[in-house]
Amino acid sequence: MYGPLTGFGTWAFERNNGALAKINHNGLERDVASTCLRIWLLEFLLAAKISNPAPDATITEKAALETLLTDKAAVQGTLMLDEARGNAANHQIRLPTPLEKGHVIDLQRFHAYRPLLEYVQTNFPQYGFADAAYVMGDAPCLPVRSTAYKIYTHAVYTGFKFCSELYSRTRSDQYALASRSVGDPNGPRHLCRLKLFLSIRLRVDHIREPLQLTLALVEFLEEAKGLYPWQYRSIDLGIRIYRRIFKRSTFIPIDNMKASTIVTPLQTHADGPCLVSTSCEKDGVEPEFWLNADADQDVDEDADVDDQEF
Repeated sequence: MYGPLTGFGTWAFERNNGALAKINHNGLERDVASTCLRIWLLEFLLAAKISNPAPDATITEKAALETLLTDKAAVQGTLMLDEARGNAANHQIRLPTPLEKGHVIDLQRFHAYRPLLEYVQTNFPQYGFADAAYVMGDAPCLPVRSTAYKIYTHAVYTGFKFCSELYSRTRSDQYALASRSVGDPNGPRHLCRLKLFLSIRLRVDHIREPLQLTLALVEFLEEAKGLYPWQYRSIDLGIRIYRRIFKRSTFIPIDNMKASTIVTPLQTHADGPCLVSTSCEKDGVEPEFWLNADADQDVDEDADVDDQEF
């Protein structure tokens, strides 16, 4: 298996370890995914080799190939080098100056109220927040409009900028690999489209500590059902494929979003229009305007309002 296949096998594994500079391509990030599309044909040939052992293969070799075949599963997302360094250094995702700072934020305007209500009711039931439609009831209502909300257009993590749909300068980085599970930021990653970033700080009468959350509003995609050659764990390229069908918007903790990705449209026979997510490591250099936008001293703390009680 490691004879004539070593050339492109090493090519793929180097890429899986995040060293894009070692790949023979034109150096443009937007073209890396299409370069990978061409290599998938070679991976398909490798899958064919795994499925068809040589006539003189030993019992040990056949057993190893059978193990690979039985262990076939969709790739769960790849831990890239920059992410590993960030975890080791305990780096945190940083947010810039809020959008429309100092204004009353209307969550209905951003189609974010219903997802936020579902999130706090599911994960923080002790606060007892009710729909604002029941304002005459005894339970505290989650406000639709409040200065306790802050909206952000993008976030920065170890040199990579996650951009939401509200970020007007680019449309290229609106996807990320994120864990769906609240409380498990390092769980299996899935492709999602970023809608916005939100921080909240709310108080209720019966709990002393305020509810402080920093969240991302995302749309996960429907996973593809077809079988693809890169689903073998031993040739994991950090590739996942999804149907181009977006699920309803949902909030996740911002710490669940740590992996960058390149997304490529693809037409498939099994699943129709799809998006292919290729885990990649971007160059970890933050332009100066990113750092300035995220610096604490650029945020006027005196303008922040006090906690609001509901």
